[in-house]
Amino acid sequence: PGMKLEVANKGSLDTYWVATIITTCGQLLLLRYCGYGDDRKTDFWCDVMSAELHPVG
Repeated sequence: PGMKLEVANKGSLDTYWVATIITTCGQLLLLRYCGYGDDRKTDFWCDVMSAELHPVG
């Protein structure tokens, strides 16, 4: 928890959003886009093996 990742933007494949890992459950990550503070409305689950996730940088 707390680590930041880049998440592929499905609307534009050459851009990414930065998200923070909120919690984990097995190989699933609960992510929150940066800039949303404590707002949990847009939190989403993503498989750690997903091609949509990349380390920041």
